[in-house]
Amino acid sequence: MKTKWHFHFQTNDFVFEKEHKFIGSANGLNVNIAENLPENLELEISISPDKEKNNPNAEQTGTLYITLPLTHDEAKPVIHHLAFMISQKIAFDHGDFKLLGGLLVCERLPETPEEIEEVGDTPFSVVVNLVEAVPPPKFDSQKFAKKSEDSIDFRLVTQHNEARNTKNAIAKFIAFFKILESQFPPTHKKQHIKDTLKTNSDLLNVFTSIFEFTTEEEALQGFISFIDSIVHARHRCAHLKVNKNFGYLPFDPKIKEEVEPFLGPLEALTYETITKLSKSV
Repeated sequence: MKTKWHFHFQTNDFVFEKEHKFIGSANGLNVNIAENLPENLELEISISPDKEKNNPNAEQTGTLYITLPLTHDEAKPVIHHLAFMISQKIAFDHGDFKLLGGLLVCERLPETPEEIEEVGDTPFSVVVNLVEAVPPPKFDSQKFAKKSEDSIDFRLVTQHNEARNTKNAIAKFIAFFKILESQFPPTHKKQHIKDTLKTNSDLLNVFTSIFEFTTEEEALQGFISFIDSIVHARHRCAHLKVNKNFGYLPFDPKIKEEVEPFLGPLEALTYETITKLSKSV
């Protein structure tokens, strides 16, 4: 017996131009799958946009279908987590993608005469009170379907999505910086974060693959200057000492000079470090 689960979704800053279908194993999603998900679980994913959106405030609406070789009771413990993982991967690569609350439909797909008799005329069941599964360009199906031997760390994917959706510049900066702190910890107890980042060759390689420089020396100097600037800004974002005139108050003009210019580069850098360097646990 297979089951096909229906999740309604909406997007706000990208669209699916057509229906996309994927067949493979859950491990091929390039995300860290739930511990209680069966190993090498085969699944089918279909992303079907509505011909006419049903929410005027959304860019697009549609239905995400997940078909599993599991019965309703077998799939129920993992389907929400699996849908959450898929949604986070789409949001991480493309933009604001939300699964909607309300009714979750499960369609039973019998494969044997006995199962056909069991299902009868009632293949559908409904689960109520589904909570939203995703915290706040065109869809690239190849990027979504890309497989790798090692999955990226799903915890950092959710952190990156949260940072990108944060509106406050200071909170957004700190949220992106936390990713760097997590990925590049000090090599010894008393090492300063600035030295940790400056001496990490993997981070340097990712940095120089994103931003263009004419010479290696120029690239190294650009990297060092970038680290100096973001560590300085991070310290002022995280700490406020008004008696010493240190830190950023709301509407501080220095935020536009010392914080906002680095939000785009930090978003790009952390996206690449998560994609290329992080491993699932």
